[in-house]
Amino acid sequence: MVCCSTGAEWRRVGELIGRADLSPNKKPDPVDGLVALTAVEIDATIVATSDQDDIRAYLDQIHGSQAITVLGV
Repeated sequence: MVCCSTGAEWRRVGELIGRADLSPNKKPDPVDGLVALTAVEIDATIVATSDQDDIRAYLDQIHGSQAITVLGV
């Protein structure tokens, strides 16, 4: 569960989603960006999502996220 984020975290999310290499028909999603940042911060090993490509694109921008598996649901 993701909640209680600060202005500084949202700024990081904005920077992250601005760098991500999304497919041309996708718009940046701040919630997916927050999920990716949170996964790295809590040392998650799996992120289960219906937006696999988006989450992977965001994780690819974060150092240390290579060990996180993105699982489609």
